[in-house]
Amino acid sequence: MRNLLISLIFIAAATLLTAQSATRPHQAENGLSYSLNSVMIPLSISKYTLEQAKTIMDINGNFNPDWVKEYISVEILSSHDGQTKKSIGTNATLTAEQKNQLLLSDVNKEITVRVNYLPNNQLSKNDPKEMNFSFLVNPEIKAAFPGGKKVMYDFLKKNAVDKISDTDKIGNHIGIVKFTVSKTGAINNVHVFEASRDEKIDQILLEAITSMPNWSPASYADGTKVDQDFVFMLGNLESCSVNLANVSRE
Repeated sequence: MRNLLISLIFIAAATLLTAQSATRPHQAENGLSYSLNSVMIPLSISKYTLEQAKTIMDINGNFNPDWVKEYISVEILSSHDGQTKKSIGTNATLTAEQKNQLLLSDVNKEITVRVNYLPNNQLSKNDPKEMNFSFLVNPEIKAAFPGGKKVMYDFLKKNAVDKISDTDKIGNHIGIVKFTVSKTGAINNVHVFEASRDEKIDQILLEAITSMPNWSPASYADGTKVDQDFVFMLGNLESCSVNLANVSRE
């Protein structure tokens, strides 16, 4: 039960960060605000952050060492050439072996941190607990629209925003379309995440995203290409639905 509660705390904190991190929206002459952002992976860090990490708090800022009275073990589990490797430390500070393991882990594979500890509480019977979290290392190169962001927003304005004449139909609502830029650069999995007040508007958004040219896919430094999810939002970008869409910091 405690592990579940801790997981919920991590998710809630990630959602709060999302609400604070959406990029400044674009605004068309008709008054409509719109934005296109990548989707935030629940817990992910940059390669640079991983390289600089000295403790598990550097990896996961939501981990609170005050929860821990005494560490029993801290395990790092990751994939190396398709095989699971484990290294064990005695506290929140990463050992040289653990840091080396983290840096040599297979790209685009989850890394798990497993903390065994005695909770910091006043209970007469203080049983050992286990707390886990997993994370991904972000690709160094993000997926990119051909020609860059300005060309992308010009495309969205022409193919979506300018085609919406009755802006009152959106009002204080928002339309959100999610899609995936595949490892080949193709646009896949296009779907309405949050419907606007008008089906015709939703169809315009879907058609605009579906008609996009192929992007340059996201990739790691070693050349491994991966899928990356995005959201296109139009309307009230202060809506709580933006949080649910997990908009990533750009």
